[in-house]
Amino acid sequence: MDGFQKRTDQKKEMIKNTAIELLRTLPPKKVSIRDISAKADVSMVTIYNYFQNKDGLFLEIVKDMVDEQLNSSRKIIESGEQFPLKIKKLIYNKSLLLSDFHPDFITYIMQNEETKRILSEVHEKESSSLIEKFIQSGIEEGYVNPELPAPLLMNMIELFRRDIHSQESILSSGFNMNEIHMHIIEMLLYGVSGKRKE
Repeated sequence: MDGFQKRTDQKKEMIKNTAIELLRTLPPKKVSIRDISAKADVSMVTIYNYFQNKDGLFLEIVKDMVDEQLNSSRKIIESGEQFPLKIKKLIYNKSLLLSDFHPDFITYIMQNEETKRILSEVHEKESSSLIEKFIQSGIEEGYVNPELPAPLLMNMIELFRRDIHSQESILSSGFNMNEIHMHIIEMLLYGVSGKRKE
């Protein structure tokens, strides 16, 4: 990669990171190219040259986010580690997710035909097979009830993940996270009784 391309890529990343920072707390309609330009200290013309418009910029953010999450999850799920450790890593995964953004950003994405198409394709081609592989490993190791619907288990993991990464976390409130995280995993795996189903 030559110096010019490297600088271009770095500038694009800075613009996207600036937009992400704004979209965490503001609805998309309140985030303008002018705001991003001022905060990233680049010209509006540069942003338009790289992304064409605000929708183009937001689309690139969604693509990056999906790729990052998929790659991160794939590494965890396809590792040779035991199922409880995989769950722990999925819960504590720091990859950026839609839940990290302002709620209106999710609505914005779901109303955009291109982003809906990308998310649907990724689910059909890659994430569904990854989830199936993950659940199957849990069943084989004796941690997952084969009658449990896979989407329900994934939603439970996501609930734990969202809470733990939230500033208003209920699970970690009043606890030292270094001491409590294994208890959280155990509760997810075995329930409050701590006993595995025979």
